Amino acid sequence: MLKRFFIFLEWVLVIFLGGQALLYILLSVSVLFSHSDEIRQAKKDGTYYSAPAVTQSYFNRTLTVDGVAYDGKELRIYMTGRHFGSGSILPSDFRVTTDTGEEFSIHGGHVSSSAYFAKGMYHMESVPANLHSIRVHQEQYGEAFSFTIPLGEGGKP
Repeated sequence: MLKRFFIFLEWVLVIFLGGQALLYILLSVSVLFSHSDEIRQAKKDGTYYSAPAVTQSYFNRTLTVDGVAYDGKELRIYMTGRHFGSGSILPSDFRVTTDTGEEFSIHGGHVSSSAYFAKGMYHMESVPANLHSIRVHQEQYGEAFSFTIPLGEGGKP
């Protein structure tokens, strides 16, 4: 009788832990598609600008700026970070410098993350019109990253 109970308990644990592992894997894959509708719409509207395929290391995390959506009034920066372990994968604050010399601070954003990577969108309102490029950068405690993204002719593709 006790042997049957332990076999039953073993199977319950296997099913429970296996289900959790499967759910965790499925949720990790769903991060790949965060913000895809926004990016698709921005591409359709002609306001999405792909960033150069450059990766940089920042506090042992690999950062990439995927692109920028800019319509002359609002700016959305799409970023991907990769790192295995605990802690925030994407930076919580950084600076954006425009080609006109104006500098904006970004604090927080919309981030979807899994155990290995994160995708984030940082939104800025009331940015200057007719920007030709922006620089996304930050320096803290001797670590730094800097990405320059061209925006076409004044935000026009």
